[in-house]
Amino acid sequence: MESNNKHTQKQRAFSENGRRIENLEKFVKAILNNESKKQNVIHSGFLNMKLSSGPVTDGFEFDDETEEYNNNKIVQDPAGSAIGTGSSPCGGGASGAIYDRFCNENKLAPIPDISETKSIFGKYKLDRSNAPIIHTHSPSADGSPEKKKYRTRFIKQLATSYRDAINLWLRQINDDSELNLVPLAGSIYAGEFRDDIDGSRHLHPSYTLISLLLAISSIDIGNTEKFKNYMSKIKLWYFEDTVYDEAQKVWTNLVSFIQ
Repeated sequence: MESNNKHTQKQRAFSENGRRIENLEKFVKAILNNESKKQNVIHSGFLNMKLSSGPVTDGFEFDDETEEYNNNKIVQDPAGSAIGTGSSPCGGGASGAIYDRFCNENKLAPIPDISETKSIFGKYKLDRSNAPIIHTHSPSADGSPEKKKYRTRFIKQLATSYRDAINLWLRQINDDSELNLVPLAGSIYAGEFRDDIDGSRHLHPSYTLISLLLAISSIDIGNTEKFKNYMSKIKLWYFEDTVYDEAQKVWTNLVSFIQ
């Protein structure tokens, strides 16, 4: 009986409460079993993506002499309550930290209404030129993670969000381009999907990283040399050290099934 229980535990795709993806290999194989999706992942250089610890605002590059931000260093904003207010964006958490970086002549324009999972470039309020920000309307996790239909929908929403944000960035990619991503729906918007990670209540990195892999698998760059290995120019930022350490473990395990 004990042996059977261990076998069942090993084969389970999710943790008992549904807040962690335990069988990463199953998901990787399901994605890469499709040859076109596999080629998309290979061409993207997914294995060269970097995880970073600290605030995503560290991804900004500011020129002290001109007092301007480098528009090649793009930061993803997990926008939510600031969308559609008609006022310059403000808020808390990762979004608030991003907005606080832009003041005076660098003030950001209001974020227009955008549907959930969609992304747009942020604008400066004065001249409406692009700011080095991609506003992504972060999805909200609905329902209980213990139920398959809610897990499936949430992963698809996350994957769509990352896919659209990356596609938007790829349209203006050059040799100096960088994209700094965040764990979308990492805290409040994760709802019941938030997991206890050494005292931190946060979406487990297994959801974020599998969703990213799923997103990358649907981005077809064809034979365009300009885009090959684009993932080497992307960083995923984790603010809390405990969550970052957990993400590193998940990442190591995930890539072992791709190599």
